[in-house]
Amino acid sequence: MDKRPDYMTLDGRRPKWMKERKDFPASVKKAVRERADYICENPLGCDNSAVEVDHVIPEGLGGKSVYENARLLCTECHRIKSKLDAKMMLKADRRGGRVGQQARRAKAKTTGKHKSIQSRPMAGTKASGFKRKMDGSVVRRET
Repeated sequence: MDKRPDYMTLDGRRPKWMKERKDFPASVKKAVRERADYICENPLGCDNSAVEVDHVIPEGLGGKSVYENARLLCTECHRIKSKLDAKMMLKADRRGGRVGQQARRAKAKTTGKHKSIQSRPMAGTKASGFKRKMDGSVVRRET
């Protein structure tokens, strides 16, 4: 059975905190296709015919579904860019504390499953209550 992390939705692609993806309006799609003349607008110079309208700045990183944030890409370029976008969004999630170890610890604290570890003072410090003499013996500190 496929076990996915709890911060992912059922399809395993969109984190729960991220709202549903808003598609471009039909008028924006039409305008972008006319602007590009159905040629891929990849800045690396792909000249394939294109049909997929893509967010320049992904919605997960704050991009909007507007004409200025749209470009036309061929299927291959769109697939590559989508993979890079997903990596960038996961990195932003980790930095924002929404996934990763920090998020798991925060969740454990709120659900009461967090085991707090009794901290002890570092050996050899005044807080430990012991000191080592020059001959190597360990004695209790006097207060």
